[in-house]
Amino acid sequence: MKLVQALALSAGLLLPLSQASAYTVSIWDRSPMTTLAQADAAIASGAPTMSFHASVIEFDDLQDGTRGLFNINNPWGITPPETFAARVTGYFNIATAGTYTFGINHDDGARLTINGSLTNAADGVVDNRTTTVTGTFAAGLHSVEIVYFENSGGASLEFFGKAGTLASTAPWALVTSAVPAPGSLALAGLALVGLGLVRRRRA
Repeated sequence: MKLVQALALSAGLLLPLSQASAYTVSIWDRSPMTTLAQADAAIASGAPTMSFHASVIEFDDLQDGTRGLFNINNPWGITPPETFAARVTGYFNIATAGTYTFGINHDDGARLTINGSLTNAADGVVDNRTTTVTGTFAAGLHSVEIVYFENSGGASLEFFGKAGTLASTAPWALVTSAVPAPGSLALAGLALVGLGLVRRRRA
């Protein structure tokens, strides 16, 4: 990875809408928003209130470094209302086949789905918590969808992963986006932002 790219990722760079190799984050302004069913209904209702792209999912509108597992704490691109639903979609690349665990740290509820079938959710209005999935992955491109909602107050969401099971001693790292190269099956990006590049914040 080029130095400029590494610095951009370590800074949690938000990308313009024209950037293809990034997660798409779409937001629906709705109230009330206290369950994933309400978030799903908002998402199904039509065009989002706003959309933007990001290379990593690490958002916190509090901007005080007190939430989540990482300390980048990006704003939500365009400041959303305090009560909203969001949907994150995109792809990431796994370089070496094996067992991996992926997780989201979120406030309030959220659902994480990998490859359309490996899924886990935590519903309801609850402060900062972590939801994970573990599976065996082939080398190559994998899809992710995160459905998320915030019911007023600080809105935080992170997407991260590590090699092995949840009990593995491997460190968590933010998962950067990847897409096939235009006109080919070649893959761009890395499965995880380098293990030494964006590490979990020390307690």
